[in-house]
Amino acid sequence: MNTAIIITVVLLVIVCILAYKFDKSSRDNDLLAEQFNADFLHTRSIMPACTRKDAEKLIDAFYQRWHGLIAEWVICAHVRNLQTYLDYEHPHIYQISKN
Repeated sequence: MNTAIIITVVLLVIVCILAYKFDKSSRDNDLLAEQFNADFLHTRSIMPACTRKDAEKLIDAFYQRWHGLIAEWVICAHVRNLQTYLDYEHPHIYQISKN
């Protein structure tokens, strides 16, 4: 009987430790995703004030900052979004200089 109680307590402790570690890693992943999205929005918001070459450098820097931290397909999707903005919506230098 005592052995069953000890085994139950040990199993409960193991489950609690695993739940804590999973919760902590989940919170870390949420924080990383939040920082990634904030960086993406910031990068996109400053692109209209740059020349096209500078905007390309921003896109490259964005990729380099997050490479290895975020899944590659997620980074590529966001980089493609920035590249599409650059190709179709980015103002030309004469439009920037008028403001």
